[in-house]
Amino acid sequence: MKKILIITWCPFTDSHFENYDLYELSKNFDITIYDITLILFKKITPKNLIKKKISKYTKIKYISFFNLKKLIHSIKKVEPNLVINNTDLKNNHIIIKEILRKKQTKLLSIFNYSWTEGIDLFPKNIFYSIKYFINKIIFYFNKKNDNDIAIITGNNLLNKLRALGKKKYYHHSFAYDFFLKKKRKFRLKSKRKKKIVSYIDSGFGFHPDFLLNKNLSKNFDKKSYIKKINIFFLKLKKAGYKTYFLAHPKVKINYHKLFKNCEIIYNRTFDYISLSDIVMFTSSSAIDFAILYKKKLLNLFSSEIKVYPANYKAIQYFSRKFNHLFLNLDKIEHEINIDKTINKKLLHPNSEYYRYINSYVRHPNSKNSKLSELVAKIILN
Repeated sequence: MKKILIITWCPFTDSHFENYDLYELSKNFDITIYDITLILFKKITPKNLIKKKISKYTKIKYISFFNLKKLIHSIKKVEPNLVINNTDLKNNHIIIKEILRKKQTKLLSIFNYSWTEGIDLFPKNIFYSIKYFINKIIFYFNKKNDNDIAIITGNNLLNKLRALGKKKYYHHSFAYDFFLKKKRKFRLKSKRKKKIVSYIDSGFGFHPDFLLNKNLSKNFDKKSYIKKINIFFLKLKKAGYKTYFLAHPKVKINYHKLFKNCEIIYNRTFDYISLSDIVMFTSSSAIDFAILYKKKLLNLFSSEIKVYPANYKAIQYFSRKFNHLFLNLDKIEHEINIDKTINKKLLHPNSEYYRYINSYVRHPNSKNSKLSELVAKIILN
């Protein structure tokens, strides 16, 4: 049986297993996961990380590493047919260099950079265009390694830049893979009597990944943010809306109980987005589902989010990309007519949705195959 090794810099949860279609792959391949989170992020302790969830029925092995030397030693000993790089480490990193030394091992990187990078907006689009052109010339004269492989999930500059010098396969995002699997649209058991809105939780203040970046969650004013969200949800309720809070899978359940005037939904993000009239979010990649279903979008902002620079920029990027204003929750307490307020800020489906899908959700050359089928093809070729 051929072997697959996955190197990850964040603990795998159920969603990761589903994204990579690992249960399907495990039927035909021997799979091992090396979790190197605690090697790359020294300030994190095991108690900060959400516990991995692995079905008792799977044969997939999961090993956490705490020491770089032991990791390198283990990589030298194993002989996988394919290594999947679930990190942002480049080829000049000691871990990746050690993998590329193996002549019988293929290294697969999946590039799925999202809109949150702002790569198609000025001035970043100019910078990345120049960088791509220069690097393309450099790689043209370099010797290529056929074992260094890239899957490109969207036709954007950053994906193309990172894939230079690699053997390329064109595919689609994890979101689109999930979209293809869902043949039937989800329906509520009871008849709809109200307009349905879904709020995509970004886990501000509670998401364990924020701890990987200077403990930013400690600076986030949870009390103030939750108060504004709850006021907003109450106004929606009074206006006749049914609000679903789509809980982030990495946030502990106890924290979700702080949110009121809504129904908390776990592990059903795709289903509830599909039935929503409006999808509300701050800076979540889950809007891919909403755009695929051509849903109306409401981008939310609150001043507390500024402590997360990347998320704050993402909200601004989205506003610029779609030429649409976000709804500022700082002023929500004083809004009298919530319907009028929402309609002013509501983004309706338009031609930019199609361009977004090509750039970030599904590469135009994707064959619409399952990820497990493409990975199997790469191993066996």
